[in-house]
Amino acid sequence: TVSTDLSDASENSTGPVVGNDPAGDAIVAWAVPPVSGNTSKVRASVSLASGSFPLPTQAADIANVVDLDGSPSIVIGATGQAIVTWNNGTGGGATGNQGLSWTSASGFTAPKTLSKENDEDAAPIDTADAFGDDVAAWLSISGNVELTVYDAAPPSLSAPVIPGGAVAGSLVSFSVASPFDI
Repeated sequence: TVSTDLSDASENSTGPVVGNDPAGDAIVAWAVPPVSGNTSKVRASVSLASGSFPLPTQAADIANVVDLDGSPSIVIGATGQAIVTWNNGTGGGATGNQGLSWTSASGFTAPKTLSKENDEDAAPIDTADAFGDDVAAWLSISGNVELTVYDAAPPSLSAPVIPGGAVAGSLVSFSVASPFDI
């Protein structure tokens, strides 16, 4: 197999990461350090199972990050829902950890701040389950472990038992065999 350039040759790219799902979709994300100033870009390129990666000039700028600390990370769940996270935690423009999601149907979402402190948190560590749910955890500047959950799949309620009728204003019992959600 011949290698393919994903990043633009006119840019200095660092820290590539890759994620793929069981269907064969793949996403590669990387950082582009600033030429001047302190704003880096997080770029990404997507290859759906039925295709190939686009030309380097077609890679998406998915975020502009002030004081990017390290490289982005990426996870893709079994359903194809991807989460890209990065640490924006140093310097005067610090906003802690940020991330966004991607699906083949809707593309990339706008970046969101994940940290509760706009501070110098450690970079997030991510994992995804078979339903596309993602958990990101990190150590905050204050020494606390923080986490955030992206709940891509709705709750699963199996074998509900619901009465056929009820009297208004009275209590009604119902049950669910095995409720599950992240």
